[in-house]
Amino acid sequence: MPYQQDSPSPSMHWNVMGSAVSSRGATLVFILFTYLLIVRALRYRRMKKLEHSFGYGTRKPLGEMTLDDAAAILLELSEMEFPFSFLNSTQFALFRTYGIPTVSSLLVSTNQITSPETVSKRLVDTGVLMFEIWGRAPTSTRWLESVARMNYIHGMYQKAGKISNDDMLHSLSFFAGEPFKWISRYEWRNLSDMEVAALGTSGRVWARRCRLTSAVYQATEKAGKMEVTGLKRLWLGPKKKPSPVFFTFTETALAFRRLFLRHLALPRPEMWRSRYLEDEANEFGRFNLKMYGGLPIYVKPTFAWRWNIQAWLFWALGKPIPGDGGNKYIPQGYNIHEVGPRSMAGKGLNAAADLREKMLQRGRCPFRA
Repeated sequence: MPYQQDSPSPSMHWNVMGSAVSSRGATLVFILFTYLLIVRALRYRRMKKLEHSFGYGTRKPLGEMTLDDAAAILLELSEMEFPFSFLNSTQFALFRTYGIPTVSSLLVSTNQITSPETVSKRLVDTGVLMFEIWGRAPTSTRWLESVARMNYIHGMYQKAGKISNDDMLHSLSFFAGEPFKWISRYEWRNLSDMEVAALGTSGRVWARRCRLTSAVYQATEKAGKMEVTGLKRLWLGPKKKPSPVFFTFTETALAFRRLFLRHLALPRPEMWRSRYLEDEANEFGRFNLKMYGGLPIYVKPTFAWRWNIQAWLFWALGKPIPGDGGNKYIPQGYNIHEVGPRSMAGKGLNAAADLREKMLQRGRCPFRA
């Protein structure tokens, strides 16, 4: 009788499969655990590197922070650590200035918020000046020209008695304070003492260069009351409040983003540095933007910009993309002395030279004793 091999029983078959599944599961758990450890080890490395490189709060007092060091720290924060919060807080700070009664009245009387085009242009111009200041050394030509341009635009309205020193102070406090608030509320980590000092140093310098008589970090109850009053002025007719569902969805999405970045996302590599502005002038001697969220103002209509995913999405929604409208969206780029209302383009060219002569070579942090 020939030998007949017994076939494996069903129980043995399931045992083998269960063992294989268990082995795979253990491998996946090990890989996930290892990945989480790697994220944890690398996530805070940039913050520690900044603290080691500059040494404020450890080797040196925070009060001895220089303007150049503050600018270098803010550059890393705005382009590598928290680009989302820096960009959006700047836009939100601009919106909050509309809550100052004199500012909102001035914007309405000068037709600066009467159409989507003018609103977008003002938003982009404000972002240009703010990121030119955040991303440059205080002794650089572009930093000086940007602060001088800001002084010139607001100085014209101050001389005409349309805005006051307090209005300027409140506006500046929004731009200096909103990044801190957004990072504290929405980002994956809080700012270190040294990073807070960098924001304070930068805000103090803005106040000086804008010739404000009060310190930028003074918070007053009056500012909040003015903001509420001004927003009521801009409330043109009855409007529905946003749905609680929308608010809850937004807060949930931002909370999920915070947890994802903290525990699951590796640090942003240098090749993905988030740049808002071009460092080098183009063939027209102007500078282009490297991102946009509304109208493609100052964006060069390259092949990449016209055929990327964002362009296809905007096209599907009927929104303009870079290159549309001819010169309507100024694809040649911007010159700093032309940023702002079109009526002021090219004016105030001597302001940067005057500022260079008058500016201090070294600044101090507002937290000094």
